[in-house]
Amino acid sequence: MKKIVLAGAALATLSALPAYAQTGLEEAESTGIPSDWELSGNVGLFSEYRFRGIDFSDGDLALQGGIDLAHSSGFYVGTWASNLAGFGDFGGSHVEVDLYAGFGGDFGSVGVYDVGVLWYLYPGTDDTDYVELYGSVGADIAGAETTVGIAWAPDQANADDSLYLYGDVGFGIPNTPIALSAHLGYTDGFFGFGGLGTSGVSYDDNYIDYSIGASTDIYGLELGVAYVDTDIDEDREIDLGLAGPGVGSLIADDTVVVSIAYSF
Repeated sequence: MKKIVLAGAALATLSALPAYAQTGLEEAESTGIPSDWELSGNVGLFSEYRFRGIDFSDGDLALQGGIDLAHSSGFYVGTWASNLAGFGDFGGSHVEVDLYAGFGGDFGSVGVYDVGVLWYLYPGTDDTDYVELYGSVGADIAGAETTVGIAWAPDQANADDSLYLYGDVGFGIPNTPIALSAHLGYTDGFFGFGGLGTSGVSYDDNYIDYSIGASTDIYGLELGVAYVDTDIDEDREIDLGLAGPGVGSLIADDTVVVSIAYSF
């Protein structure tokens, strides 16, 4: 799930802040940012935009990027954006802009936590924006970075409540520059499939999404590939009016997403 992943990235940044803070005034003078704050960003090109297993770019390329500002206390704010197409355009918007704020820290040597609120914005459309609360805990288990989390969108003017549960695991292959990852998620409620669609109709249901992937860093760029799928079959999409003749391509079938990203 892209938003929670971004929050996790901010949390990873926080874990390095004590060392960063040691640079003190020198860093403040070079960046103009006080030493107890850190600004970071990321930009990436993806073969398509998959959000919780669902295609939000109609199989087209997606340019995505974000900026985060983190404080040594654990507080952070950030924004993230991506182009949209097809089902993901939410009635006409071709851009998604997310704003979020949260707090992260650690349980000593046991693990880390992250909680926050995220606002999904779809400029140019009416009654499509919504707010989601999220939280996660993570730990190193047998050398693998493991995270479990929850995201909950409460009842809002344009949507009933929706729940997302997920688990992620990642680890590096010894003596190689390659990292492997796996993800499993469960959506239930208003966004069970497919929430605010181009038809303006909601589908209160549930589904499972999952993925496995690999990534590596080359000259400062992160190259990735992931297999993404859901348990939503073609018949269900057609029954819901989201696929079939005159509607468009399948948006929940399996796919391989290739990406190149840069963090700064």
